[in-house]
Amino acid sequence: MIGSRRDFLKNLAGSFAVLSFCELAVFQKAMASAVSPILIKWLNDVNDLARSIKEEKITQVEWQNTMAALYNRLPLSDLLKYIDFEKLVLNSNLPKVGESFEEVIFPKIEGLPENTYFYKDMAGFRKGNAIPPHGHNHLVSSFLVLEGDLHGRHFDRLSDNGDFINVRPTINQTFSKGQFSSISQNKDNIHWFTSLTDNSFIMDFGVWGLKPADTTKALPHQHPFKKGRVYLDVSKGSKISEDGRDVRVKRISETDAYSLYGIDQS
Repeated sequence: MIGSRRDFLKNLAGSFAVLSFCELAVFQKAMASAVSPILIKWLNDVNDLARSIKEEKITQVEWQNTMAALYNRLPLSDLLKYIDFEKLVLNSNLPKVGESFEEVIFPKIEGLPENTYFYKDMAGFRKGNAIPPHGHNHLVSSFLVLEGDLHGRHFDRLSDNGDFINVRPTINQTFSKGQFSSISQNKDNIHWFTSLTDNSFIMDFGVWGLKPADTTKALPHQHPFKKGRVYLDVSKGSKISEDGRDVRVKRISETDAYSLYGIDQS
């Protein structure tokens, strides 16, 4: 039995000399050159969108649709230069199970918002490792592939019934560099990514602390605005619809999720 994801991250932290790989990469690149005006504009647009959903001026699905439009005009090469992605990869030490997850710290640079309404994380994988299938309450999230290929699967969360959740598969495809997907409480809430290549990296732009989109979908025993994950055993379940698409699956612990899905066991 493996330890929890927190244990993975704790052990991973000791592998970095001084700074986390994300902080090191951002710091070094900030010393080398300025951020491009196009990227500054893009980050401000992401922040304005995050503020709009925080202030409930748009719906969660509208946030997803607008983030898709923003990703389609993202200057990816500028983002990779800004975070010094090549240095990031060289300094990474990816875990044997699951993914590394680090917050990306942007330095204070003129033109960028000092206090953002969105969070920004980065995950790295070895080939065959995965972020186990899980859903979220009270947040919207979007994953952008920076390097590598990943098998991404999404599910709609139809209803929650205590220890079980009814789901419907919505997305099942390979995501490559520059491609993205998103979740909200209303659409594609459950996601699951498995790395098909070594040194796969994804970046997550999201907003948390949102009100429930639908009180009938709020899981019990979770803090109203907690950013945590709801892990599910999606490979096992009972079909509940005539076409066989809708499935009743069980909630599982973080430890069980990483034991079952965190590493390729084929």
